[in-house]
Amino acid sequence: MDNKENHGKKSLIEIYTTDEEHFSVGIIIHETEENIFFNFFDEQGKEDGFCLLKKACILSMKHNTDYLKKMAFYREYWEKNRIEKKSENTLYNSGPDFSELLDYAEKAEEIVTISPNLKEEILITGYVKSHNEGEVEIECIDMETAMPYEIISISTKDIVYLEIESIDNSLLRYANKALANKIS
Repeated sequence: MDNKENHGKKSLIEIYTTDEEHFSVGIIIHETEENIFFNFFDEQGKEDGFCLLKKACILSMKHNTDYLKKMAFYREYWEKNRIEKKSENTLYNSGPDFSELLDYAEKAEEIVTISPNLKEEILITGYVKSHNEGEVEIECIDMETAMPYEIISISTKDIVYLEIESIDNSLLRYANKALANKIS
């Protein structure tokens, strides 16, 4: 899983976490002994958000596949046509940890998706209501209705995946804020 030779090139990689059929495509921004932080892309090669992932959850990473070669052309297209959104958040270039991303999400009122276990596909999506060294409270937002439905607490040490500023979460946040303003 050592990718140091590819980091300087910012090459696309496939990251497998649950099985060899499902993967994310991204570029590693920062890596520590325990985690990787990467910018991921959708099936059309558009920027889709950022993810911090514990390395223990990674089954494998692949480089230079035929799919990635195609994706490189898709990325080139979006770069040339300047249609995609680029986050200007300097936090992302600093190699943030889970705590820093949770703090940012709470202050910026960003919706996050977190998981304590990717193998069981447990995903929790919502706003960070509070965060301290040991625990985070998430106001869960229903993906179907964009409305809050419960507040849950999870130990921060149990988080293995954190997605922020993804297209899905940005759209959900927009709908949630619009509905909240309509109801108020």
